[in-house]
Amino acid sequence: NYLHLNMAKILLVDDDMDICRLLERFLSRHGYDVEAAYSGKAALDLVSQKSFDLVFCDFRLKDMEGRDFIEKSHLITPGLKVIIITGYSDVRVAVDVIKRGALDYVIKPLIPDEILGMTRRAIECSGVQRNTEAAASSSPLITTRKEGLKKTAGFIRGSSASAKLMHNEIKLVAPT
Repeated sequence: NYLHLNMAKILLVDDDMDICRLLERFLSRHGYDVEAAYSGKAALDLVSQKSFDLVFCDFRLKDMEGRDFIEKSHLITPGLKVIIITGYSDVRVAVDVIKRGALDYVIKPLIPDEILGMTRRAIECSGVQRNTEAAASSSPLITTRKEGLKKTAGFIRGSSASAKLMHNEIKLVAPT
């Protein structure tokens, strides 16, 4: 399983070449296949040409903001996992990018162990979701009395817009 996780393909998007090189070397040393793009447009071109398991994207790029990258990349590859890198510890920015579909966000200065942990969790989450989806297709879902709620493996998760918003906010504040 560890070997499978480390073969994951990661895209780094930042107009700061030094940060890209640093992250690229660090993640490559841990066995990940890493590519870098120095603009939002270049990153979107790569996303349309190749498959990535995870994207780290700076919030402020010269040609677009991270929130725009999230929306445009999800049009190309729905469900693409994007973690936003930001220099601002503003909760409003964090909530906004999570609402727009970011998996998570990380605040500069980047701490290598934190980046590695986020990467592993994001990639493991992909593997768990694939396994969960396969298990769910082989066993019927138990629907509760309330419409839109489904129970799988001991968890009840709502599917309404409010429930999704709540789950995103929980993900946002849980690490703190």
